[in-house]
Amino acid sequence: MSAVIDAVVGPIVEPVVESVVVRIKKHAGYIISSTKYVEDMRKEKQKLKDLYDGVEGHGKHNRVNHLVVPPEVTTWLENAKNIIAQVDGSDIKAGSCFNFKNRRAVGSKACKMTMAIKELIDQRKNLTWFDDPIPLGIINPTVASTSAPPSSGHSEYPSRKCTFTSALEALGPDHDSSMVALWGMGGVGKSTMVEDLKKAVEKRGWFQLIVDVAVGEDMNIITLQGHVADYVCKSLEETGEKARAEKLRVSFEEHSKDKNIKNILVILDNVWESFDLKHIGLDPLPKEGDEGARFKFLLTSRDNNVCNMMGFNKKISVFKLECLENSESQRLFRQLVRDPDDADLDSELQAIGDDIANGCQGLPIAIDTIARFLKGKRKDVWEDSFTRLKNHDPYAIVNNVFKLSYENLKDPEVEAILLLCGVFPKDTDIPIEDLLRYGWGLNLFNKVNSITEARKRLSTCIERLAEVNFLSASHHAAFYSMHDLVRAFVLDMLSKGEHASIVNHGNMSEWPSDDTGNLCTRISVTSTNRFEFPTGVKFPNLSFFKVMQGDGYFEFPQNFYEGMGKLKVIGFERMKDPLLPTSFPCSSNIRVLCLHQCSLNFDYSSIGNLKNLEVLSFANSRIGNQPSTIGNLTKLKILDLRGCFNILIDDDILRKLVNLEELYMMPFYGDVISFTDKICNGLADISKNLTTLEIVFRGRNSQPKKLSIEKLERFTIYMGHDYSNVNQHGNTLKLATCTDDILESSINELFGKTETLYLQVNDMNFLEDVMVKSPHIAIYNSQFSNLKVLKVSYCSELGYLFTFNVATTLSKLEHLEISYCKKMETLIHIDIGEERTIVFPKLKVLSLDGLPELSGHLFNEQVVIPMLEKLDIRLMKNLKEIWPCQSTGAEEINVSLLREITVVQCDSLVNLFPENPMKLLHHLENLTIYSCDSLPVLFNIDLDCLGKTEQLCSSLRSIHVSFSRNLREIWSIKGENDVSFIIGGDQVLKISIQECINFKRVTYATTFFYFKPLMDLQVRRFSPAKEINVNVMFPSYLTPISNHLVNISLTYSDEVDVVFEFESPSSQKSVKAQNTQPLILLPIHLKKLKLTCMRRMSRVWKCNWTEFLILQKQPQECSFHDLTTISLEDCRNIKYLFSPLMAELLPNLSTVEIKDCDGMEEVVSSRDDGEMTTSMHARNPLLPRLDLLKLCGMRSLERIDGGATRGVRNDISDKYSQVGAVSWSLCQYPREIRISKCDALPCVVPFYAFTKMHQLQVLKIHSCESMMEVFESQGINNSGDGSTTYADERRDGGTSVTPRVKDIEVPQLSNLKEVDISDCGNLQYVFTFSTLESLSQLEALKIRNCEAMKVIVKDEDGQRTAASKAVFFPCLKSIELDNLTSLKGFFLEKNEFQWPILDDVSIRNCPKMTIFTFGQSTAKLYRLSEYTSSRVNYCIMVKVMTEN
Repeated sequence: MSAVIDAVVGPIVEPVVESVVVRIKKHAGYIISSTKYVEDMRKEKQKLKDLYDGVEGHGKHNRVNHLVVPPEVTTWLENAKNIIAQVDGSDIKAGSCFNFKNRRAVGSKACKMTMAIKELIDQRKNLTWFDDPIPLGIINPTVASTSAPPSSGHSEYPSRKCTFTSALEALGPDHDSSMVALWGMGGVGKSTMVEDLKKAVEKRGWFQLIVDVAVGEDMNIITLQGHVADYVCKSLEETGEKARAEKLRVSFEEHSKDKNIKNILVILDNVWESFDLKHIGLDPLPKEGDEGARFKFLLTSRDNNVCNMMGFNKKISVFKLECLENSESQRLFRQLVRDPDDADLDSELQAIGDDIANGCQGLPIAIDTIARFLKGKRKDVWEDSFTRLKNHDPYAIVNNVFKLSYENLKDPEVEAILLLCGVFPKDTDIPIEDLLRYGWGLNLFNKVNSITEARKRLSTCIERLAEVNFLSASHHAAFYSMHDLVRAFVLDMLSKGEHASIVNHGNMSEWPSDDTGNLCTRISVTSTNRFEFPTGVKFPNLSFFKVMQGDGYFEFPQNFYEGMGKLKVIGFERMKDPLLPTSFPCSSNIRVLCLHQCSLNFDYSSIGNLKNLEVLSFANSRIGNQPSTIGNLTKLKILDLRGCFNILIDDDILRKLVNLEELYMMPFYGDVISFTDKICNGLADISKNLTTLEIVFRGRNSQPKKLSIEKLERFTIYMGHDYSNVNQHGNTLKLATCTDDILESSINELFGKTETLYLQVNDMNFLEDVMVKSPHIAIYNSQFSNLKVLKVSYCSELGYLFTFNVATTLSKLEHLEISYCKKMETLIHIDIGEERTIVFPKLKVLSLDGLPELSGHLFNEQVVIPMLEKLDIRLMKNLKEIWPCQSTGAEEINVSLLREITVVQCDSLVNLFPENPMKLLHHLENLTIYSCDSLPVLFNIDLDCLGKTEQLCSSLRSIHVSFSRNLREIWSIKGENDVSFIIGGDQVLKISIQECINFKRVTYATTFFYFKPLMDLQVRRFSPAKEINVNVMFPSYLTPISNHLVNISLTYSDEVDVVFEFESPSSQKSVKAQNTQPLILLPIHLKKLKLTCMRRMSRVWKCNWTEFLILQKQPQECSFHDLTTISLEDCRNIKYLFSPLMAELLPNLSTVEIKDCDGMEEVVSSRDDGEMTTSMHARNPLLPRLDLLKLCGMRSLERIDGGATRGVRNDISDKYSQVGAVSWSLCQYPREIRISKCDALPCVVPFYAFTKMHQLQVLKIHSCESMMEVFESQGINNSGDGSTTYADERRDGGTSVTPRVKDIEVPQLSNLKEVDISDCGNLQYVFTFSTLESLSQLEALKIRNCEAMKVIVKDEDGQRTAASKAVFFPCLKSIELDNLTSLKGFFLEKNEFQWPILDDVSIRNCPKMTIFTFGQSTAKLYRLSEYTSSRVNYCIMVKVMTEN
């Protein structure tokens, strides 16, 4: 019975008892070890706190520098912060040893918290920092305003983020797409995203030239060519479309060859119809790669088909831009509809707003416009707007939104300006100046009495239109732009009622019906072909007439202006013979006449009859001698002669224009206006009323004498001989003259209003010499208070620029440039004992060039430049330090935003940065050093100057150093600080060291620096540091530096033995960052490796493969997996490139180019693989993506791989015949093989690769003197031992004997399309007969200058081929045989040859050739050329089949 009870109860009781015992032990442990649990918790908490500080600092650095903070990092920080607070906030003490209850509770709580802390510590190990820049198209939600509209075009939303990221990736230099296209409906935000992408690629420096043009619906090739020419041509004066395209092609080619331009981006925005890129000179593209820049295209369209047609012959990535989701629309609406300081919307308004946002159906332009309109409006207006938006399609919704906004402008002037914007061509910026002049002529501005008042009124109108999203700011301050949907709405308004207008900037083949003329108030047209205005049509109500000539021209009927009594504004652009009004009824009301880019090669004195003319503009026209009748225009307020050619002004014209308010006399670049005394006097007379003046005083007697400048508010005045185009910034003075001329002309009285000032005053000792003298100190010192740009050059007597008092008033100065002032010793003269600080709060650019006497430190504690972004220093021969070597702390506040430093030819410079440079690297992105021979190191760091918090924070992206002889290294370390790891190069993407002959290393051989994202390394002419008696460029312990390298280029070194040295993981001196995961061994991201003139290099890779590959479980993850291109040139000591085992690590290799490597004996060699060879390289297909194999000038090359070749007997050939052995050849993979000047190479394709040649398409062989056959397939003679031999007679009389395997497959060349062989003096034939069956794709065959060539096709094994076997070449189109002095025929057996599409046969200088083929040959020949110097009875027997 007891046994039964035990059997039943035992299994039940035992687990219960065991569980109870475990729980008792656990709680007893809490009591006994509570003190230990508490101590462990506090230790683990401190570990977590240290980790927290590090992660938080890294995150803060990323947020400040606009780098990605992974979302899991934010979650981890919150959890860590909470548990640290719990530990710090709880009073956990073990208490009395007899208080068991308290000890158990304390121990239990401490144990649980310790476990939670350890879990967070473990999670920290899984946090991965990529430190990638946040794409400029993505708003950082932690810093974005909650109310301001996202500047990035809403790219932070999920519906946009993926598209933006993918498009940006496709534009990257490592993506194979050559065209990226965005498509989607109008108003969805394509152009805005293009702007974001453009900013992003500019930020990354991916493109050195960006061509950005808007194409538009009414595409005009001539206009489009002109827009492209603005970026790539100095001028495009050709008139024909083809001539202009050719000019553009040449210009693009020149830019492509520019060594400073590696990548070019062409943006084609708003493409409505596909067009041939040859029209803009980009089809075909200039040569890319080493011979030229790489081109990429970015286009937008509403039509996906247009995108695909534009990229039909290119690798294109197409992305659809979808409308916003409802939640995104609501979020955007809320951001836009309220001000930053406003409270959140109440629940009712928010609900209505959500409905309105949803009603916009995800179109940003509709959401933007309606939100701007409803901002600050009452609830009933919101409800009414929602009612109007319901139940409409997207475009109808947009029109309703625009209509709502338009009706609520409630300002006739603003409405009128909006309608006036509609007369401008689509997809072009709207000039503010044209709006002013046209608006003035049409009397759109009420109660204004001057042009100045009209400008202010126009500014108000434009600001209002921008507020409601009808206009948006352009790239240029003088222009605004209008979305094409807004323009469509405006044109719809212009087609109705009192606003009826004719606006046509596209197809002028159709003219509106005859009754349109009576209603029409405005005409704005562009000719794209020949067009004749209809006769008999009258325009009695016409007030505005503007004609622009495209690639067509206009014909006007006689008396065209008859009956146009209300005409007020006439504008002609790009017209050779603009039609001017002469009839009195018309001319009496005309107020504005604009003739822009016109040729006035006729008598246009009739302009003087326009008595009421107030605005006359000849901008950029050829006008010659101005008729004196212009002096009759006494009501004229604006006279514009900007950019005109050959200006000749009558002496009395200016004097008569007594009401002139604005005068523009800035002629075409290099042209001169001759100022007589009478003209100068006339200018002085009218200057009393001038508010705007743009003029050039150049040449003798050209000085602004007696010029009244009190009323001038807008001006650009050049005075002196140095007239050149400059980038203006508001009111501009450029004075290249002497001090006396400046003082006598009183032009210095304008200093107080000047924003951009250029001074080239040779006799100026100090700036005070040209300042206006004033007894009032404050007024005297503040003469430059509005200055934004100051450029001072060639002031040979200038000792210093500013006094302390003047410098303190330059609060608006943004750009300071001083050059070629040979006596300048200091920028600011500070009296001894002066302790005040000078602050330049807005200075962003500082450029100093050619100041030999300037020495000392440029920056110190007394001069603070907190916003400086760009520092450019050149030709400062006495400058030794930019900052004091000893860190003072001033540099942090002095240049906290410094992004770019350029230093050129500063021969005495020994310290570039202070000993603690980390503070200067917070924002520094680009560092360029050229020809600074005294500089030994870029960053000379004293660790004792570093604090523990200064281990990071670098934004440095690129380092370029060239022609600096004494530069040894980038980083130099000294001191004994216990800092274990400094992330000094954690953002560096590119390092270029050129012609620095003593340069030793990229980084220091310690654990201090880690170039994690380094992608591009270029080193030319250097002397690397020696490691263990072998000069290794990348020893194994520094290999982590190259983890992210994409491009490596090494040039000119006589000391490097090995490029990459790899040890096994067990022996590697691993470099680990503090609190980071172990680093990867190999540069897994490397794509391009270029080695040039590495004269001593014996190996590219050095590794113990046996140990290395055995230890690597997944070699593809730690190999050169991404390497696509290997290029070697003039590396004389290397014997081979890589081994079969190395080939396993190159699965993406596409290009191998080797040139002038005289010592190379074979490209692939097994000599260092040992016993691993046969066991390893059958594991994976080798080099599956190899596209090009190019070998040139290889004097010692005897074989391409290490297999059996002529004259060689080794064990490898035996291995190939063994059962189960796998043979391979480098030749079996490429699509194209090019071999030239390899005089020792006897053949190209070894016999063991014959059956694997399916990928080969192009084969080109040139100047290989020892080559006796292309495919290793000579006659086979069986011998008794089962092997075969062949004897071949060479041109030099010698013979060579090679072992052969008994059965050999014939070459399989099923994709071979082109064969081109020349200058191979020992080559006797090309193919064997058995090979011909596989040549089904052969299109072109070209053989030249092969003296020993007897036949093109050789019969098999010296035996007769069956004559019944026909040969068929289905794709062969052309055959060229040239200078083959031994050639007897193409094939000498009697087989029939059929070439159905062969249409071009050329045979030259083949004196021994008497027959082409003995068998019948059938072809359809359109061209047969035969030139020979010897007697030939009949060299070709061809039956020509002609078409019926």
